[in-house]
Amino acid sequence: AGGVALRLAGLYDRARGPHAVWLANGVVEGRRDAWVNLVHYDDASAAVVAALRAPEVAGHVLLAAGAASTRGEICQAAAPVLGRPMPSFGTAGDLGRRYDCTKTRELLGWEPRYREFAEACAVW
Repeated sequence: AGGVALRLAGLYDRARGPHAVWLANGVVEGRRDAWVNLVHYDDASAAVVAALRAPEVAGHVLLAAGAASTRGEICQAAAPVLGRPMPSFGTAGDLGRRYDCTKTRELLGWEPRYREFAEACAVW
């Protein structure tokens, strides 16, 4: 029967996403230097449309914007824009993973508007 399943990285916009939770709570339980893969809601929806228009794409496809950011980088970018202080960070946990979604972008003929979280913050 075919079809494609897009596996999305963490979704975010100005008000929703891990940054919103961390800044509201004032605490990040994980490490500051751990990697987080994200994709903006608008970019994710554009990728879904691209997948629907590419019937030759099938199976599981991993979708992230491009450059992973650390938890610290995410909070540094969002805190001043949202008027929040930097949260405190924990020391436990692993460093996470950095996804390379070059193949996804090529398969779908799709490029995210925001390849990095900080790029989105710059227009908020």
